[in-house]
Amino acid sequence: MIKNILTLFVLIVSYQKGFSQYNSLDSITVFKQRLSNSFYYKGQPIKEREINPFVKSNTDSYKKLKSARWLLAPVYILNIGAGSLIGFEIGKAIVGAGEDIKWTVLGAGLLATSVAIPLEALSNKRKREAIIVYNSGLKKVIDKY
Repeated sequence: MIKNILTLFVLIVSYQKGFSQYNSLDSITVFKQRLSNSFYYKGQPIKEREINPFVKSNTDSYKKLKSARWLLAPVYILNIGAGSLIGFEIGKAIVGAGEDIKWTVLGAGLLATSVAIPLEALSNKRKREAIIVYNSGLKKVIDKY
Protein backbone atom coordinates (compact mmCIF):
# COMPACT_ATOMS: atom_id res chain seq x y z
CA MET A 1 0.00 0.00 0.00
CA ILE A 2 2.75 2.46 0.94
CA LYS A 3 4.63 1.51 -2.21
CA ASN A 4 1.60 2.45 -4.33
CA ILE A 5 1.15 5.78 -2.53
CA LEU A 6 4.83 6.62 -2.95
CA THR A 7 4.71 5.66 -6.63
CA LEU A 8 1.66 7.85 -7.15
CA PHE A 9 3.33 10.74 -5.33
CA VAL A 10 6.51 10.43 -7.43
CA LEU A 11 4.47 10.31 -10.64
CA ILE A 12 2.48 13.42 -9.73
CA VAL A 13 5.59 15.38 -8.75
CA SER A 14 7.50 14.32 -11.85
CA TYR A 15 4.51 15.17 -14.06
CA GLN A 16 4.29 18.65 -12.57
CA LYS A 17 8.02 19.27 -12.84
CA GLY A 18 8.31 17.74 -16.29
CA PHE A 19 5.42 19.53 -17.94
CA SER A 20 5.44 22.85 -16.17
CA GLN A 21 6.88 25.44 -18.49
CA TYR A 22 7.95 27.89 -15.82
CA ASN A 23 11.30 26.90 -14.48
CA SER A 24 12.05 28.40 -11.09
CA LEU A 25 15.74 28.02 -11.87
CA ASP A 26 15.42 30.80 -14.47
CA SER A 27 14.40 33.27 -11.81
CA ILE A 28 16.72 35.31 -9.63
CA THR A 29 16.41 34.84 -5.89
CA VAL A 30 16.90 37.78 -3.54
CA PHE A 31 17.74 37.51 0.13
CA LYS A 32 17.41 40.66 2.19
CA GLN A 33 20.17 41.30 4.66
CA ARG A 34 20.58 44.20 7.06
CA LEU A 35 21.84 46.85 4.67
CA SER A 36 22.24 44.91 1.44
CA ASN A 37 20.80 42.20 -0.78
CA SER A 38 22.18 38.83 -1.84
CA PHE A 39 21.29 37.67 -5.34
CA TYR A 40 21.31 34.06 -6.53
CA TYR A 41 20.79 32.61 -9.99
CA LYS A 42 20.49 28.83 -10.36
CA GLY A 43 21.69 28.47 -6.78
CA GLN A 44 24.93 30.39 -7.40
CA PRO A 45 25.56 33.82 -5.87
CA ILE A 46 25.82 36.62 -8.42
CA LYS A 47 26.95 40.21 -8.04
CA GLU A 48 24.66 43.17 -8.54
CA ARG A 49 26.34 44.18 -11.78
CA GLU A 50 25.72 40.70 -13.20
CA ILE A 51 21.95 41.21 -12.92
CA ASN A 52 21.89 43.75 -15.75
CA PRO A 53 21.83 41.30 -18.70
CA PHE A 54 18.90 39.42 -17.18
CA VAL A 55 16.83 42.48 -16.35
CA LYS A 56 17.32 44.31 -19.67
CA SER A 57 14.71 42.10 -21.32
CA ASN A 58 11.99 43.42 -18.98
CA THR A 59 11.59 47.20 -19.34
CA ASP A 60 9.72 47.76 -16.06
CA SER A 61 12.28 45.81 -14.12
CA TYR A 62 15.14 47.58 -15.86
CA LYS A 63 13.68 51.01 -15.00
CA LYS A 64 13.43 50.06 -11.34
CA LEU A 65 16.98 48.75 -11.29
CA LYS A 66 18.24 51.90 -13.01
CA SER A 67 16.47 54.16 -10.49
CA ALA A 68 17.95 52.11 -7.66
CA ARG A 69 21.43 52.65 -9.08
CA TRP A 70 20.87 56.38 -9.48
CA LEU A 71 20.02 56.57 -5.79
CA LEU A 72 23.44 55.20 -4.91
CA ALA A 73 25.38 58.17 -6.34
CA PRO A 74 24.33 60.59 -3.59
CA VAL A 75 24.77 57.82 -1.02
CA TYR A 76 28.43 57.40 -1.98
CA ILE A 77 29.02 61.15 -1.96
CA LEU A 78 27.36 61.56 1.43
CA ASN A 79 29.26 58.63 2.90
CA ILE A 80 32.62 59.93 1.71
CA GLY A 81 31.86 63.40 3.07
CA ALA A 82 30.53 62.06 6.35
CA GLY A 83 33.51 59.77 6.82
CA SER A 84 35.89 62.65 6.16
CA LEU A 85 34.16 65.03 8.55
CA ILE A 86 33.72 62.54 11.37
CA GLY A 87 37.15 60.97 10.91
CA PHE A 88 38.94 64.31 10.84
CA GLU A 89 37.35 65.50 14.07
CA ILE A 90 37.82 62.21 15.92
CA GLY A 91 41.38 61.95 14.60
CA LYS A 92 42.17 65.42 15.95
CA ALA A 93 40.76 64.45 19.32
CA ILE A 94 42.77 61.22 19.49
CA VAL A 95 46.04 62.80 18.38
CA GLY A 96 45.49 65.74 20.69
CA ALA A 97 46.15 68.48 18.19
CA GLY A 98 45.39 71.00 20.90
CA GLU A 99 42.15 72.11 19.36
CA ASP A 100 38.72 71.44 20.70
CA ILE A 101 36.37 69.25 18.74
CA LYS A 102 34.19 71.28 16.42
CA TRP A 103 30.80 69.84 17.22
CA THR A 104 29.18 71.47 14.21
CA VAL A 105 31.53 69.64 11.84
CA LEU A 106 30.95 66.37 13.68
CA GLY A 107 27.19 67.00 13.61
CA ALA A 108 27.31 67.69 9.86
CA GLY A 109 29.03 64.34 9.34
CA LEU A 110 26.42 62.56 11.43
CA LEU A 111 23.65 64.33 9.55
CA ALA A 112 25.11 63.23 6.22
CA THR A 113 25.24 59.66 7.49
CA SER A 114 21.67 59.84 8.72
CA VAL A 115 20.56 60.96 5.24
CA ALA A 116 22.63 58.34 3.40
CA ILE A 117 21.33 55.31 5.32
CA PRO A 118 17.64 55.69 4.31
CA LEU A 119 18.65 56.42 0.71
CA GLU A 120 20.66 53.21 0.60
CA ALA A 121 17.77 51.26 2.14
CA LEU A 122 15.44 52.70 -0.52
CA SER A 123 17.90 51.70 -3.23
CA ASN A 124 18.03 48.14 -1.90
CA LYS A 125 14.23 48.03 -1.78
CA ARG A 126 14.00 49.12 -5.41
CA LYS A 127 16.52 46.45 -6.41
CA ARG A 128 14.38 43.80 -4.71
CA GLU A 129 11.29 45.18 -6.47
CA ALA A 130 13.10 45.05 -9.81
CA ILE A 131 13.90 41.38 -9.29
CA ILE A 132 10.30 40.64 -8.28
CA VAL A 133 9.05 42.35 -11.45
CA TYR A 134 11.61 40.41 -13.51
CA ASN A 135 10.55 37.08 -12.00
CA SER A 136 6.85 37.83 -12.49
CA GLY A 137 7.60 38.80 -16.10
CA LEU A 138 9.14 35.37 -16.66
CA LYS A 139 5.94 33.73 -15.51
CA LYS A 140 3.80 35.94 -17.82
CA VAL A 141 5.93 35.18 -20.88
CA ILE A 142 5.78 31.45 -20.24
CA ASP A 143 1.99 31.54 -19.66
CA LYS A 144 1.44 33.09 -23.12
CA TYR A 145 2.64 29.95 -24.88
